[in-house]
Amino acid sequence: MSLDAFDPEILQDFLTESGELLEELEGDLVTLESSPDDLELINQVFRALHTIKGSASFLGLKNLVDVAHAAETALNAARSGKVNIDRNAMDLLLEAVDTVRLHMQQIAAGEALAEPNPAVVSGLIGLCSDDPAEQAEGEAQTVASEGGSTATLTATGRAVSDLTLPQNKTDLIEFLLTDLDETLDQIDGQIAALRDEANRGTAADSLVDLGETLARSAEFFEFEQMAELAQLINAAGETLPALEQPQVSCLLPRVGAIAALLREPAQGLANSQIINCPVDTLTGRIKSLLDGEEPTDHLIVADDATPSDILAHDGVDGAAEAPSTAGTEPNNPDAPGAAPEPADTSAQAAPSAPKADAPASAAPIEQTIRVEVGRLETLMNLVGELVLQKNRFAALSRQIEGFEQLETDFREDVNVAAGNLDRVTGDIQVAVMRTRMQPLDKLFGKYPRLIRDLAKKTGKKINLVIEGGDTEVDKSVLEELGDPMVHLLRNSADHGLEMPEDRAAAGKDETGTIRIVAAHEGSHVSVRIIDDGKGMPRDKIAAKAIEKGIATEQEVAQLSDKEVYRFILAAGFSTAAEVTDLSGRGVGMDVVRTNIESLKGTIDVDSVAGQGTEITIKIPLTIAIMPAMMVRVDDEIYAIPLSNLLEIVRPDDDRVSTINGHPVMRLRDSILPLLSAQELFGTDPDKRVDAPFAVVIQHNDRAFGLMVSDLIGQHEIVIKPLDEMFDRKGPISGATVRDDGGVSLIVDVAQLARIAESKNCE
Repeated sequence: MSLDAFDPEILQDFLTESGELLEELEGDLVTLESSPDDLELINQVFRALHTIKGSASFLGLKNLVDVAHAAETALNAARSGKVNIDRNAMDLLLEAVDTVRLHMQQIAAGEALAEPNPAVVSGLIGLCSDDPAEQAEGEAQTVASEGGSTATLTATGRAVSDLTLPQNKTDLIEFLLTDLDETLDQIDGQIAALRDEANRGTAADSLVDLGETLARSAEFFEFEQMAELAQLINAAGETLPALEQPQVSCLLPRVGAIAALLREPAQGLANSQIINCPVDTLTGRIKSLLDGEEPTDHLIVADDATPSDILAHDGVDGAAEAPSTAGTEPNNPDAPGAAPEPADTSAQAAPSAPKADAPASAAPIEQTIRVEVGRLETLMNLVGELVLQKNRFAALSRQIEGFEQLETDFREDVNVAAGNLDRVTGDIQVAVMRTRMQPLDKLFGKYPRLIRDLAKKTGKKINLVIEGGDTEVDKSVLEELGDPMVHLLRNSADHGLEMPEDRAAAGKDETGTIRIVAAHEGSHVSVRIIDDGKGMPRDKIAAKAIEKGIATEQEVAQLSDKEVYRFILAAGFSTAAEVTDLSGRGVGMDVVRTNIESLKGTIDVDSVAGQGTEITIKIPLTIAIMPAMMVRVDDEIYAIPLSNLLEIVRPDDDRVSTINGHPVMRLRDSILPLLSAQELFGTDPDKRVDAPFAVVIQHNDRAFGLMVSDLIGQHEIVIKPLDEMFDRKGPISGATVRDDGGVSLIVDVAQLARIAESKNCE
């Protein structure tokens, strides 16, 4: 079946759900390699693959189904103890996961799915049996159709036959039964919620999803009647909101009756039997109601009718009536040969049966929904505009407060309104930011596989430890952090950790450890990558820095160890003896620094020879809205990120001097480079005024002063990117709108730090 035949939303749901499963799956597989006897973990991996394969089967994605089935078969053998999850088996399983991920990418791009590697498929299947003939026989089994075997007809009209499935699907029945039971409970809850018109739209959407999920599972196992009834549940959810109340009143009890009825074949499957019920009358009436047919006597049911009453009324018990002929309604007492109308059984209804006016007994409605990222982006932009307007209103209220000719009560009312707007805007801002926050585990979960591959490639033994994966950051920050983290981990594995024999000779454990530790630090998140390797030799790094012309021998002698280690972040810097596919080109750490600084973050390097290296990244929780100090430079106002500001001083002449012709400032026991904002931003020399204030800024471990004309105060700013056509004068990273309606440029602290460092080294 062509993918064009499916609704794009169905395909997108498949990609989203399967993508999430793949993210967890890869990490679980790597964990499983070190705990091959963890049956619960094997089952968890098995269920994830089963879900992906089932959805792919529904979409007719044969190539994807083939490779997922092979991996599933191997895992099933592991569950039964026939296969050991060793390195060879894990290599095959991970290659299968890589193929599934490739298929996902091809589906998203609208491309044909590549054929899976035959060696991987045959290798996985070959794990399950040493006898190729036996394995081939198992693979050749086909699913018996639901009417294909001899069936026994019961007194109530049920057709009961033995369940015949290939082994790979028989093993999945227990998962189907568990999912079926949970799904039917949820359907019962949504039906109860549908009785309340206020909840009808939301509950109907949930019913659509539940019916679709159940139909996919039934179609995978080729349970035709179960799939037909599930599709009716799906259709009811799609149609119910548009129906009139008379149709709804007749339809809802019947949808509930379907859910009750499906428990009967579910019980049959538990006993290895297929049970088909006489549902023609029930399904026919449901379809009539979905088509908008006006309810007549044969469609109307008692308000307090139980599912059993409905099934009896619609002939499912095999005794109510036979299918009518010649268009005669079965429940018409005047029709020839019709069975009598069932007696009113409402008085016998179970006391615990949910009433139409008692939705309180409903199962809880699902508490999460999927939202397109674009909508969150739009919402965040609107919140940014709201913050700007809040700032503007606060400025106006301050002006109004100074108008003595206005009544005091009016000025107080405006001031209170401004305060309330500030509070509500802050609450909305926090709430919207939280919708975009995601745990770092979404990123870190990919790294066990990366470390496993690196260990295999380098011949080293590496243990990865992750702490603080539940720490949350903004989605945009999470996405930008991925590449720098990969570079750092590759460097730790390739440069940091020693070979097993070298570690043993040094008295260390042959297995090296890389730790990723994340934690919140105020408005920032700290991520540390720590290894217990050989550390970085100061002399070797210093010599390479001198060779590259980054610093002179005299300058290096005056630098601390941490300052020397920072040379590895310079462009083109590498101490690798040879270039490999992992490192040695001198571009990795420069990319890391650039990417982290683009996030308004910092990176710090520390190392102890023989003990290991620690790299610390600090990034803001979000890069959309941040506090800033507004300063004046001549007649322009600039914004300096508050997180980089240490203090503001007004240096006396005797505290300012020069070194090598460059201004410096003595601040307590430190000598700081001093930059002139007037020169950096190219203000008109004829309009310059005194710049008596030094804003002390810190970036990484470097501090420096920026001389400005005046201080405006602290404000919350919304960052706006600059157009590429904008002629940047000076270190600028963006712009913002002030509370007076004017536009201010945002100072690029990272670029300022590089300018200060270059002047200090000249």
